[in-house]
Amino acid sequence: MESNRIKHLRTQRRISQTELGKMLNSGRSTVVKLERGEMRLTTEWMARIARALECEPADLLPSAEDKQVPIVGYVGVDAEVILVDDNSAQTVICPRGLDPEQTIAIEVREGSMFPIEDGWVLFFTRSYEGVPIDAVGHFCAVKIANSGAMLVKHLRLGSQANRFTLFSASAGPLENIALDWAARIRAMLPPDLARPTTSRSTSGDIRDTADRVDAVLAAHGVDLSSEEREALTRDIHDKIINAAKPPHNVS
Repeated sequence: MESNRIKHLRTQRRISQTELGKMLNSGRSTVVKLERGEMRLTTEWMARIARALECEPADLLPSAEDKQVPIVGYVGVDAEVILVDDNSAQTVICPRGLDPEQTIAIEVREGSMFPIEDGWVLFFTRSYEGVPIDAVGHFCAVKIANSGAMLVKHLRLGSQANRFTLFSASAGPLENIALDWAARIRAMLPPDLARPTTSRSTSGDIRDTADRVDAVLAAHGVDLSSEEREALTRDIHDKIINAAKPPHNVS
């Protein structure tokens, strides 16, 4: 998928890369890098290119329709993912930095992942079997071997070889579980960003996230070490911060 619409608008106006480079007081190589996404499209570049192509700066960005991905299921009781029929799947905006062609979305429901509230959408990509090392220590979508159940859990190494322990704030740990695969949750979006109707910020303070995590752990009798609790809090908060950023980095 194209990272911007510079090439589309340039060719539509029958302007070559060399000509556009001259119009920008630059060169063809700069235009090539901008069109390929190899060079950062800052607000300054957007303004200059928009003037040259006689369009609005926003016209240079991919449309929201090009960045939609389907919600294939929802996270229900005990953080289990319930898949939905393809014909009834809704779509949401794909977060910046993720390939819409490879990204899968699931929605949180039924208070299953508090402090992550209902309506939040989780995104992950998977094109492999097994558990990559970079998944350990993070929130992941996982598929349990043999049972076929799909869960969203915080993944840790188990005490047995090739086994894993799965944590969540809403239930006790599942220890030494065999997995078919695990995929890191790469981004999370609140409802108003996944299906934008407002522009309010959702970044918050990490202390608020920590308080909510501690409250849920205590309510369910989940005993984590301070290091594990801190890692869980940081992982949730980092994804909230990332989700609250604009879908396109143009600054």
